[in-house]
Amino acid sequence: MTEDKIHVKQAYVVGTSKGTKTGKNRTVVMLPQLRNRMKLWAMTWKYPTEGWVFPNQTGTAPINMNDLSSRVIATTLKKFGLEWQGFYSARRGFGTMLVLAGATLDEVADAMGNSPDVVFKHYFKDRDSTLAAKGIAKLAAAMDEHEMNQKTLTTGGAQ
Repeated sequence: MTEDKIHVKQAYVVGTSKGTKTGKNRTVVMLPQLRNRMKLWAMTWKYPTEGWVFPNQTGTAPINMNDLSSRVIATTLKKFGLEWQGFYSARRGFGTMLVLAGATLDEVADAMGNSPDVVFKHYFKDRDSTLAAKGIAKLAAAMDEHEMNQKTLTTGGAQ
């Protein structure tokens, strides 16, 4: 991890460690919100320069994403009246958000690590979908409300 990028050299899929899906190393640019959280993660793990991005408690293997999905993410979303559809739906949501934000086909493909053909087929065919835009707006509102509640709790209501 550098200041604003994560360098992906290896993946861990269903108990198997291997290179990336395409066989190429990738560099993923982080949104500022993720970058801030990753800086906290790096401080917690004493700024590692190698190893898994999200290791298990012993640091010897990656965290169990299925356990994280059901125990942490689904439970948290349920508190906000949202249903967790899994990691792949989060990926699809990311692609949809990029398209709705006006990103080009090539920009979306590069950000997602897909070919332009795949991205066009799955994300640009419904480019004018108001349903997706409504869903994203609801998620953003719920996240904003939660963030405001957290600020109130930590500051005692002082701004």
